[in-house]
Amino acid sequence: MTVRRILAALVVAALLWAGARQLGAAAQDERASWPKTADTLLVPPDEVVPFAGAVLGREALGDVVWARMLVYYGSNWAGEGDLSQLEPLIDVVMALAPRFKPVYEFAAYATTFKGEKATQEEFETSVRYLERAMKAYPDDYKYFWIAGLRYYYDLWSKDEAVRRKNRERGAALIEEAMRKPNAPPDLATMAASMRSKLGQHQRAIDSLRQMVLITDNQEAREKMLERLRGESPDLADEVERAADELEQEWQRDMPSVPLDLYILLGPPPPRVIDFRRLATPHDLFGIEEEPAAESEPSPHVTPDPDRDHAPDPDPE
Repeated sequence: MTVRRILAALVVAALLWAGARQLGAAAQDERASWPKTADTLLVPPDEVVPFAGAVLGREALGDVVWARMLVYYGSNWAGEGDLSQLEPLIDVVMALAPRFKPVYEFAAYATTFKGEKATQEEFETSVRYLERAMKAYPDDYKYFWIAGLRYYYDLWSKDEAVRRKNRERGAALIEEAMRKPNAPPDLATMAASMRSKLGQHQRAIDSLRQMVLITDNQEAREKMLERLRGESPDLADEVERAADELEQEWQRDMPSVPLDLYILLGPPPPRVIDFRRLATPHDLFGIEEEPAAESEPSPHVTPDPDRDHAPDPDPE
């Protein structure tokens, strides 16, 4: 009797599972035929934003719009709705709180991740926000690094001159990023690789040489020297010797300050002033000047009768 009940329960469960699966497939087909959800937000116009911020408080209103934008993006990213109002919301947050740092990185990525393959217009929008971020935070390498990748790899044009200009701009931004505080040391080799692909081998060598001299990260220095040896082995040896000498001077003179600051300040001045080194070897008052050589007599000139007896043009 127990075995029969178990078999009957299994048969009923199998029938229910098959029915639920068929019902779910029918529901999915029906839902696919429905139009996409349109999630419409009321975004205040640009001319209203300063007034609303003055009344409600710029920071408070900026926080509200920021939170609403995150919900709007997360709800529509899966494809149930559209993200056509994302950029206006980002602009409102930046207008209300221009020093709110998270919105810049969010804008750089969110505008190119809308559920499908990014378009050139979306990459250009991302670059536009990154340009604003670099102006707002000129010491943060992250925005220069992302913008450099966007310019070099993502922006595309049918015009070869425009493509090369964008790639050169990208390489320049990576070079600028690698000199910022806390920048990853591998940005130097990335910039050198970009310059090499552009055919600018000398600029790649100069960039690597500069970074080898100013970095105090031994592992990063070895990677850059390895890359530099591939471009110019003799120069790599010369730069390595110069870097070792610079590090020794730094550790001897100012080990308590960062290496890049030591390069800017230079070695400390001597504790005692040697006035003999400041003395000029020249005679400032002309006492020891040699007498001027006597003028030599002019050579004899044969008189010209025509010239000597020519009438005076001005009798007065």
